[in-house]
Formats: sequence, C-alpha cells, structure tokens
Amino acid sequence: TYYQFLEKHGIEVREELVREAKYRDSLTAGIITGELLRLPNPPTCILYADDFSTIGGMNTIKNMGLRVPEDVSIAGYDGIMIASQLQPPLTTYKQHTENIGKAAAEKLINLIEKPKATILKQYIVEGELIKGGSVGKVPF
Repeated sequence: TYYQFLEKHGIEVREELVREAKYRDSLTAGIITGELLRLPNPPTCILYADDFSTIGGMNTIKNMGLRVPEDVSIAGYDGIMIASQLQPPLTTYKQHTENIGKAAAEKLINLIEKPKATILKQYIVEGELIKGGSVGKVPF
C-alpha cells in the first residue's frame, strides 16, 4: 500500500495528499486532482483507485495546462480497454477478474457443500501492470 511503500523507503507521509472519492467517479476525481495540484507543494504523481477516475484526473491536469507525464505522472487500477486509447496511454494495474470470480465461486461452493470444514481465509489474486505512457521517470 501507499503507507507501506513510503515507510519502507523512509519517506514522510503527507496526509494532505491522501483523498477519498467514490469508485468510478471521474467528476469528483477531477475536482480532487485540481485541489491537489493547487497545493503549495503539489504531488508529481497521482495514483487513482480506478481507471475512470484517472481519466477525470487526466482531463483536469490537461485543462490546467500541465502535461502527463512531464509535469504529473498518473496511474490507475482496473486495466479497462479504453486506458490504452488515451493520449498518453494510461499506466494501470489490470485485475484478473476471471481468476477472482473463479476463486470466489470455488469458495462459495465449498461453504455450501461443507460449511463446517471450509476455512475462511484471504486470497490474493495476482494482476498485471500495464505500462502506458502516463508515468515519467522517478528522479531519485
């Protein structure tokens, strides 16, 4: 996560950079992006919770006269098809939803068939980083 990465690399957390918005809400994501970029010390990279929100953020960045990724790097999450059609193509983390669905269905069937013998635990279904052109080089 964001906090774990910063701690691991000895970077202080700037809580003013952590914002919440509804899932797939490109309008609010655009508004929040503008707020972040108007801070006295704005971020150079913004990570969004989903690709639709990233599109809203990208539009705001461009409307403010800034460039992606030269001025602000951005990345999304979901790996939707349109992400590759943007300019620049979006860097995103693609979920393997078919694997998530398969694991959930198997667990549900086990719970129904063997409710007392099924152990509930957390599963991690790996995804895939889709490298687009929306993330610039890190200067350190």
